Amino acid sequence: MSRQTFILAFESDKRKAMEAIRNAPVNSKVEVKDPSRTIAQNDIFHAIMTEIINQWTNQNHKYDLETFKREIAVEFAKEMKLPVKMIPALDGMSYRAYVSTKDFSKTHGAEFIEYLYAFGAQRGVVFKDKAA
Repeated sequence: MSRQTFILAFESDKRKAMEAIRNAPVNSKVEVKDPSRTIAQNDIFHAIMTEIINQWTNQNHKYDLETFKREIAVEFAKEMKLPVKMIPALDGMSYRAYVSTKDFSKTHGAEFIEYLYAFGAQRGVVFKDKAA
């Protein structure tokens, strides 16, 4: 059986998913997940993080956006007790913690936005516009 994914936007989508489950062989795997974070949430993440890195340094270190995003996403995931992947470094001698915001649910996306605002505010960042 091939992999099927259903976005349950309408009742008809739920019916299609239930039919697929009825027709699935025994020992098939079914997974129901919260809605994924939105593109709008991702845009907000980037806007907030840009304001943070433009106004804050960590022990005289200025972060670029991608590095900061990787680091702050791991800190958020650890605090929220979300899974953090440990990826072997290329040198084979150490590991890097990794979390992708694309894997966040819509709820975790909203919580991440609040986390970013709190992180920045605690470090004296002044936000131009606070997203709703």
